[in-house]
Amino acid sequence: MQRTAFATFLTLALADKICRAEESHVRLIYEREPGAEICQKELDFRSQLTAKLGYDAITTEEGTRVLRVVLAKRGLGFRGTLELSDAARKVLGSRSIASKGTDCHELLSALVVAAAISIDPSSIARAPEPLAAPKATPVPAPPHAASAPTGKTRSVIDPGSRYLSVDAAILLALGTEPGPTAGGTVGLGFGSRPWSAKAEVRFDASASTTTTAIAAPFFPTFSAVSGSLFGGAVVPCYQIALLRGCATLLLGGLSVTGGSTISLTSTARFFAAAGPRFEVALPIGGVAGLFFRAELLANFTRTEAFVDGVSMWRVPPVSGSLGFGGELHLPLKGATP
Repeated sequence: MQRTAFATFLTLALADKICRAEESHVRLIYEREPGAEICQKELDFRSQLTAKLGYDAITTEEGTRVLRVVLAKRGLGFRGTLELSDAARKVLGSRSIASKGTDCHELLSALVVAAAISIDPSSIARAPEPLAAPKATPVPAPPHAASAPTGKTRSVIDPGSRYLSVDAAILLALGTEPGPTAGGTVGLGFGSRPWSAKAEVRFDASASTTTTAIAAPFFPTFSAVSGSLFGGAVVPCYQIALLRGCATLLLGGLSVTGGSTISLTSTARFFAAAGPRFEVALPIGGVAGLFFRAELLANFTRTEAFVDGVSMWRVPPVSGSLGFGGELHLPLKGATP
């Protein structure tokens, strides 16, 4: 692109027979159309042009030539248009240069070369001066950036960021019903890494045990006890890297049904349990993730089920669950995902 621009504007410059000193200065019109805001600013173009010419050719005086530079977004790249006109706004020449890059650095360099030749043809005989890189405007780093580890697995949300979380999991529950059963949880929470807390709803499907007793010759009596759990939990957590440690307080109702071939009883009892929970969180992208869960709870209520006056099952001292689920973290306004 630089060679093409060079040849085009060299022809334009040589066609101008009179190159007086005052004609080595131009008024600059520099525009960035919508979509090209990431391209360099006018100050960057002017500083590169000054380095190329060896002097500042931009002036604000009337009665001089006008150099108009327009940068625009075109497809996946950018297009730069350079137009030189005299004091009466008669166009002396123009050139359009396209770039397929994701930034404007190469395009701007080509425009600078073309502009330098069109303003002052003698500039091609001078060796280019070293160009200092434009000073970047410092961007304040968030408070946690200085202490953020590098080269490690990125978590779903960076430390210090505030976010809302939504998650769901399926469970294999043991000890809350008469037998192993499937269950599930849905949670809604708030976090500011490494701390988080959420409210969770849990439901365990019905599970049962069955026994057979001989009440009389050839007439066996079948007895069974089934139970299901529905409750809510408060779960505060602390996370280090991919490991998350939590405390669970579960409160709810345990529905127990006991019966035999000759009787049937059903009751609902209060259920309370608490204990630790451990999770391994695996981030996916910037805001989503998967997790594996293991939980062990101490059962505060020990509901007992009777059939025909005989104790058939009692809630054990401890219960637990294994689970797998997904989570979505939604950064709050002003937080960095």
